[in-house]
Amino acid sequence: MSPRARQIDADAPDRNPDCARTLVARLQRLAGAVKSLGDDGEWLAAVLHDVLGGMPFKEAAGLKVAPGKRSPLAREFREARDNALRATERFIFLGRPDIPIGDRTAELRKAIRLYDAVWFRNDRNRLGVMPANYADKISEHLFAAYLAHQKFKAMTKAASDKFPDSESFLRRILSLNA
Repeated sequence: MSPRARQIDADAPDRNPDCARTLVARLQRLAGAVKSLGDDGEWLAAVLHDVLGGMPFKEAAGLKVAPGKRSPLAREFREARDNALRATERFIFLGRPDIPIGDRTAELRKAIRLYDAVWFRNDRNRLGVMPANYADKISEHLFAAYLAHQKFKAMTKAASDKFPDSESFLRRILSLNA
């Protein structure tokens, strides 16, 4: 463990009461200072006040989600993934809208399965930065879809790492193509 990591570990509020008091004092000062930032500052000050009062952060920030529901951010990532899959399908069938949905689904599924190995071998470690050579290629759209799916999984604590590629899932996504 590095010296800095040991220092951070020693300063963890749950292990050092003095550190916890210092943290609370800093947050109280911050709550007072951010009020000058207008509406956003007022909101943040109210959130910090509630958190310091013992309320969980998600509840104080208005981010608490009802059981069985998805957060707005998770829905946004799922929508981004689905839109990227639709863009992939449009890229594959550019200029050929008359292809039956079953054929379009099969081709999209094949493209996903080919890209899947590339994602797990290389692209998932790129921290969201698409390689420049993907531009204007099918990989551009699949990279976006996989990246959005990775973020969606993180928000929903999904148990599986598998990218959804079932025929029924893809057919549903493509049939919602507007």
